Amino acid sequence: MISVLFIDDNTDLLARIRSFLEKSGDFRVESVSSLKQACEKLKMRTYDVIITYEDVPEDSIGIEFVVDMNGFDFLKYLKSQGITTPV
Repeated sequence: MISVLFIDDNTDLLARIRSFLEKSGDFRVESVSSLKQACEKLKMRTYDVIITYEDVPEDSIGIEFVVDMNGFDFLKYLKSQGITTPV
């Protein structure tokens, strides 16, 4: 089973994509609506893939050196933390 972390603030889109992917039985999708929630999930477990988009709300994730983190900044943050999951 492929584990997916899906980050998007559009709850309707999250539900549709989750339903579509999980229908096959090959995917398990966990969804979050902010980068803060994504960072918390990534502290607890690993995923096979992370799906996000460039303009994700950052929700003040406690990273002082990144005031306005977007999707690209999130990628840099993941790499700085040694997280090599494909995004």
